[in-house]
Amino acid sequence: MLDIKDLQVEYTVPGGVARAVNKANLNLTEGESLGLAGESGCGKTTLGNAILRILPEGGQISGGEINLDGIDLVELSEEKMRRIRWKEISMVFQGAMNSFDPTMNIENQIAEAILIHQRDTSKETALERARELLRLCGINPLLGKSYPHELSGGMKQRGCIAMALALQPKLLIADEITTALDVMTQAQIFTLLRDMKRKFNLSMIIISHDLAVLAKNCDRLAIMYAGHIVEIGTIQDIFDHPRHPYVKGLLFCIPNFAGGRKIIAAIKGAPPSLLAPPPGCPFHPRCPISISECKTAAPQLLSVNTNNHSVACYRKDYKGVIWK
Repeated sequence: MLDIKDLQVEYTVPGGVARAVNKANLNLTEGESLGLAGESGCGKTTLGNAILRILPEGGQISGGEINLDGIDLVELSEEKMRRIRWKEISMVFQGAMNSFDPTMNIENQIAEAILIHQRDTSKETALERARELLRLCGINPLLGKSYPHELSGGMKQRGCIAMALALQPKLLIADEITTALDVMTQAQIFTLLRDMKRKFNLSMIIISHDLAVLAKNCDRLAIMYAGHIVEIGTIQDIFDHPRHPYVKGLLFCIPNFAGGRKIIAAIKGAPPSLLAPPPGCPFHPRCPISISECKTAAPQLLSVNTNNHSVACYRKDYKGVIWK
């Protein structure tokens, strides 16, 4: 359904040009959930915004394709892209709890999206659909007349999901949707997402730092580092058979409550500046097993087995201990 090929996204900033997404390749089938993880600033949110073509000022897609059902979204005019947003692809943003207009009640904001995209719909019909969406998302429809400040954080998050589903899109992008929510509310939000996925046969891209959350709610997982997708595969591939040193490092940092006590080693160093990335593999300055080839040419994302498990690393077959 979604096929991203060699996508490049750049930001023009006072210090120069930063390539936030560097030749990213992703695909998503109908009804599938893909998790997107990586350190802050690695390009996860930029990738999500690029799919909808809602990059902030200074950002631009400088290369590649974003194909939705065979249509390259990069080539569409802004007018045609407006018809895609919300109807075909919608997004729940990282600051979702602050996404509502404080001067409008919740049901009117959801109904507004329906009325803009489906002009032959009456306002009363749009309001009825808004109330039904709120009910599906676990909110009493009577609360639709509430203003955003009158709802809790969890309720507002549910309201944002209801608004994103107003036109029954094919693809939902969820960007850090449980930020600032307590653990119980986080679990309820992801249970809601799974229910909506089954009900509407949604395809989803879930962006998060929490690998455990992605493991429970996604079919496949892609790991980003410094604008590059360094590994992608099924949850079992990534957790049981990681190949990239960075991914192995991330998993090594997860506490094992079933095992013995040990000191958890951190990955030394810091991600590179996207204004002046190192030549070759962007991870090689922090990688304990890098070789000369890593410092000269960036590795390609290549398949390592028949399960579409792909890795961008020259040392993907290394069997020794990397992190200890």
